[in-house]
Amino acid sequence: MKNVLGFLGAVLILQGLGALGQELLGWFRLWGLVRRVGLFSGYELYAGIGLVVLGAAVIGAGESLGRRAAGPRERA
Repeated sequence: MKNVLGFLGAVLILQGLGALGQELLGWFRLWGLVRRVGLFSGYELYAGIGLVVLGAAVIGAGESLGRRAAGPRERA
């Protein structure tokens, strides 16, 4: 589960950074989901920031689950 959440968090962070790069610098015009979702029209910058924050939270949750599953003896 930790690996799945880590992968999902990384994808969310990359999508958010792609959205930020597209909005602020004009890069990544053909890459990214934020541009393609009509719900975010006009709010692409905020959606990119939200995706980066959400991705970091998902990765943090995965790390927390990994530590909890390891038990108290295996924690470092």
